Amino acid sequence: LLFLSCSPVIKSVSLPEETLDILSPPWEKLFRPDYSQDTLKAIARLDINDRERRYPLKVALLLKRPAMIRLEGIPIMGPADFFLTVNSDTLKVFIPEKNVFYLGRSSRENISRFIPIDIPPEDLVSVLMGLPPINGNKPRLYRAGEKHYLELSLDNKKIKTVSLEMDDDRLTKMEIMGADGELQYTVNYSDYRKVGEIDKPYHIILSSNRTSLTFRYSEMEFDTVDEASFDLAVPAGIAPVIIDRDRRPLDLFD
Repeated sequence: LLFLSCSPVIKSVSLPEETLDILSPPWEKLFRPDYSQDTLKAIARLDINDRERRYPLKVALLLKRPAMIRLEGIPIMGPADFFLTVNSDTLKVFIPEKNVFYLGRSSRENISRFIPIDIPPEDLVSVLMGLPPINGNKPRLYRAGEKHYLELSLDNKKIKTVSLEMDDDRLTKMEIMGADGELQYTVNYSDYRKVGEIDKPYHIILSSNRTSLTFRYSEMEFDTVDEASFDLAVPAGIAPVIIDRDRRPLDLFD
């Protein structure tokens, strides 16, 4: 599934800017190492909505920064009905009912054929962990008017801007814009609860121009997980479909 379409352009900020200290409250806690050093394990209800269809399902998640994902479908009865893994260079998807195994690069284009929203895998991991998608970069934090922004640059060129909204020192909304100011996607957070000593949102809405993913976590914990968990072995007797070569439409939820 590819949901690529034009999005509204956000005008450049013209208000006076005030550079802020990213290590001062409430910002410091968003960048603390203990917010992201381990794997996040969770059970969630996932609602996928586009302009024509809605898919409700229950999933098990493993998330580890910078860009490692394991997603399993949990049916009402029986074993998992799909498996998806993303690691540093490979995407794998196994659908037992169809006896099909997909294999390809872990690019945003390939991942969006199964998780129908077009964002980079490292961004997806961060936002589902309740964190700004800075992905190891050192951003500039500034305020313009009543809004706060993170600006990310590479080789002295702006690559991304993230607008942040906070309530009671908790992140409630982010808008992620590209280097040209075009709105790429929006994230809304609510229902914060303690996970160990860390506040984490249990309700996340991730929206692009025509698609939204709503995650309602029911269980969440941090744990140390072997990186082999973010890989799938090809079952015996199945020839993988190489999705970088096969550009036919794919639908994980049909």
